[in-house]
Amino acid sequence: MRIGIMPEGIMDCIALASGKLPTPLVETFWGAALGTTVIAGTRLGVFESLTKGDKTALEVAKDTGCDAQAMENPT
Repeated sequence: MRIGIMPEGIMDCIALASGKLPTPLVETFWGAALGTTVIAGTRLGVFESLTKGDKTALEVAKDTGCDAQAMENPT
């Protein structure tokens, strides 16, 4: 997996091509956020729950004792 800025529209492409965006800062932030997410998922037992087969967010929430709405993908 590559961590980086992924432009979603023409304005994003122009901004990225300008060389004015602090891309190392953004990439460092997202790398740290991803690491924190993996640690939290491990501590809560999310990955352990998913090793038992495909599950919905609600099923994983029930297995781990987490809030079901917090397990949903916001996109």
